[in-house]
Amino acid sequence: MRKDDLYVVLARGLGLIGDEDYSKLRAEPDQNIVSALKAKLSEGEVERLDKTFMTAVGEARVAGRRKPDEQGSSQGTIHGGEAEGSERRPAQRTSRISVVPATNQGFDLIPNVRDRYEIKKEQGRGGIGRVLLAFDRHIGRNVALKELLEAIDLQDPVLDGQDRTSFEEKQVRFLKEARITAQLQHPSIVPVYEIGRREDGTYYYTMKLVEGRTLSQAIAECASLEDGLKLLPHFRDMCHAIAFAHSCGVIHRDLKPSNVMIGKFGQTVVLDWGIAKLLDEADEGGMDGQRLIQQLGGSKTVEGSTLGTPAYMSPEQTRGELDEIDELSDVYSLGACLYEMLSGRPPHTGSHVWEIILKVLCEPVLPLEKEPSPPPRELAAIAYKALSKEKEDRYQSAAELAGAVEAYMSGEKVAAYEYS
Repeated sequence: MRKDDLYVVLARGLGLIGDEDYSKLRAEPDQNIVSALKAKLSEGEVERLDKTFMTAVGEARVAGRRKPDEQGSSQGTIHGGEAEGSERRPAQRTSRISVVPATNQGFDLIPNVRDRYEIKKEQGRGGIGRVLLAFDRHIGRNVALKELLEAIDLQDPVLDGQDRTSFEEKQVRFLKEARITAQLQHPSIVPVYEIGRREDGTYYYTMKLVEGRTLSQAIAECASLEDGLKLLPHFRDMCHAIAFAHSCGVIHRDLKPSNVMIGKFGQTVVLDWGIAKLLDEADEGGMDGQRLIQQLGGSKTVEGSTLGTPAYMSPEQTRGELDEIDELSDVYSLGACLYEMLSGRPPHTGSHVWEIILKVLCEPVLPLEKEPSPPPRELAAIAYKALSKEKEDRYQSAAELAGAVEAYMSGEKVAAYEYS
C-alpha cells in the first residue's frame, strides 16, 4: 500500500467520504488518488484531512527516529502447510453455532440465586467488563465471574433515555459474547458454566477458572530464544482453537498474547471473545483502524487503554474494510503472535498509534534474521507467510498454520521455506 493511499483511509475514518467513494478510489491505483479525493471535499475538509495526515506522518517519523529505549512500550498499546500459491479453501463448517439474538428482550434467564457466589477479588478488567474470582457455594469450587462494569439499575427513574439505551446495548453485546463463548466447546476455549440475571436486571456469566499466566507474560519472561521456542506447543494449540472457532463460523478479531492463558499444568486457553463475530452477520462494532481514526481524530497523544492494540491487526482490519475481515484476518493476528514469540516484540512497534498504522499498511516487518539471536529460518518463514499483507499470500486457514508449526516441531520440511 502506498503512503498516499493513507489519505483515503483517513478520509473514510474521519467520515469525509462514504464506502462507495472509498471503494472507487481504491479500485483505480493508476490515478492520482490524492487529487481525486480532494476534488470530492470542501476546502475545510481538505484542510482537516491534510492536518490529520501530517500529524500522522510527522509523529511516525519522529517516533521512528527515537532510540529503542525512548520509544516507550514495545506493545504499541493504546488503552507443514501447503505449497505457496495454493487456492484458498474456506474452513470446513463442522457444528455451526446458533444465531445469537439481536436484543435481550425475551432472553429469559434463571434469576441469580441469592448468595450463591461469594466474591473474593477482582482478577482483571477490560474496556466495559471485569472478571472476578468467585466461590460457587452450590458446587463448592472457585469460578471466574464476568460482569459489566456499569452495574446500573435499569428501573432507576432518574436514568435518562440515552444512558439506558447505551447500557442496554452493552448488555446485548455482553450476552452475545457469553453465548458465543459457551457454544465453542473446545479444550483450548474457556468453558462457560452459567449465564445469569441479577434482581436489578444486569447479566453475568461464570466460566472455568484458569490459573496461570498470559502468553504475553510468558514471552516477557523468556530469557533466551530457547525459552521462546518452548512456547511453540501453546501457539499450536492456540491455532487449533481458532481453527475450531472458524469451523463454527466465528472469527475472534482480537487475537494477541494477552488474550491467551497458559495454565499451571500446561493448558492453553484462548480468552476474551468480546468482539467475536459470526461470519454471516453484519458488523456490530468490533475494533478496526477506522474506529481508531475516528476516536483519535488527529490527536497527538495515545490516551487510555480502551482503544485496543493495533499492532496485531491485519491490514484489512486496520483499513476498516469490514467485508474483508474474515478467517484470514485471524491468521494474520496469529502470525503476529508467533513473530512476538520469536523476537520478543510485535511485528510493528511504536509509541504512537499513527506510527503503528503506517507500518501495518505500508512497511514490511523487521527481518527476524537480524535479531541478536535469530530464530530458525523455517519458523521465520512461517511467520512471514502468516503476516503477508495480501490475504491470498497468507496461510489459507488457522489449521494450515498449525500444520506448518507442527511440521517444524516434528522435524519435517516446512513448505513456506525454500531449502537449499
